[in-house]
Amino acid sequence: MEQVANPLLASSVGRSNLLTNGGLEWWQRGTASVAITSGSIYLADRWYAQILGSGAGTYAQDTTNVDVGSNAAAAINVTATSTAPLTNGVLFAQKLEDFKQLRGKPLSVKYRIKASVAGSTVQPYYSDGANNTPVGSPVSVGTTYQDLAYTFTTGATTGGLYTFLCFTSVATFYIDNVMMVVGTQACDYVPMHPADDYARCLRYYELLGPVPNYPQIKGCATGANVNIGANLAFAAKKAVTPTNTIAGTFTFVNTNAPISMYSGGVHGVFVQAVSAAAGEATYYSNGSGYFIAEANP
Repeated sequence: MEQVANPLLASSVGRSNLLTNGGLEWWQRGTASVAITSGSIYLADRWYAQILGSGAGTYAQDTTNVDVGSNAAAAINVTATSTAPLTNGVLFAQKLEDFKQLRGKPLSVKYRIKASVAGSTVQPYYSDGANNTPVGSPVSVGTTYQDLAYTFTTGATTGGLYTFLCFTSVATFYIDNVMMVVGTQACDYVPMHPADDYARCLRYYELLGPVPNYPQIKGCATGANVNIGANLAFAAKKAVTPTNTIAGTFTFVNTNAPISMYSGGVHGVFVQAVSAAAGEATYYSNGSGYFIAEANP
């Protein structure tokens, strides 16, 4: 059987997506609209919006303005930008983890995108972490979903790899079903099995809780100030040693706040609190308490 050269592949020929959460289906950090005034913010797993200069906007999940076959999209309401978006603008980006394997290779990206105002424009970019390179000219976007596809080749010594869009019009942009593949032929979005899609997301961000009574740590103390702790394993090994934090409210029964956390590297976290007196000692989520592990290589 003769192999078909990459440039001859049709866009409908399915290939493996290099992006995580390309369909924008997973939003572990929350789905509500968040104002973006400076810096960057993650909401959809692995995707972040970033503000430069005097740019401004909001970022949220949208379950109404979705592409065909999708449950969720990203809605980015750009309220201030410019035709020089890397000076004053709003970006929507993803950083790839295994960039070294992609050095010197042609890569093709395809976004599905629409805007609230016909003729709104967006500029595609890629970055090696030090240099931001525009691909072509700004693209005009209509009010129904369309393809936005481009190809670029990374350098032989690339120190990082990002794909991102810079919005050059004041409008609400809806982004869904994004693919990145090796080669010069862009590929239509291929959904992953939900278990595999979610597992990719857990590699970078994971919540332990919050549900009533979980997480819950229980032990028996011989007196006051006895450590009551446990190892909590992550559902997925993290890409790098994560930042572990505590959020929400925990109930303490014969134990005293605060809960201390100790890193278990990419595998999990050790948590502990101290007893108030002898006897059974417990601390648990009252329905809002949870632990967060975030690993963004």
